[in-house]
Amino acid sequence: MTHDYVCAINFLLLIIIIDDVLLYKLQGPMYVAMYDYDAQDDDEVSFLENDRITLYEMIDDGWMYGIVQRTGHKGMIPANYVELVQ
Repeated sequence: MTHDYVCAINFLLLIIIIDDVLLYKLQGPMYVAMYDYDAQDDDEVSFLENDRITLYEMIDDGWMYGIVQRTGHKGMIPANYVELVQ
């Protein structure tokens, strides 16, 4: 491998790591899962009842993008499976 190629790969890995750390540390609204959910697609995330989920982005009334605090996994979450923690 050339030096430029190795530098480019290292730079991309650094961007991915920084993105994940910033997204994980994001202190958005906290939700709690009311039911277990098994991901049905690659962009969704599975979770268990009572898991805490930090909202990253509300997609629409039916879906949100967030992080499951127990696992650190992020992805699409059905909004009707969670409720806002007051």
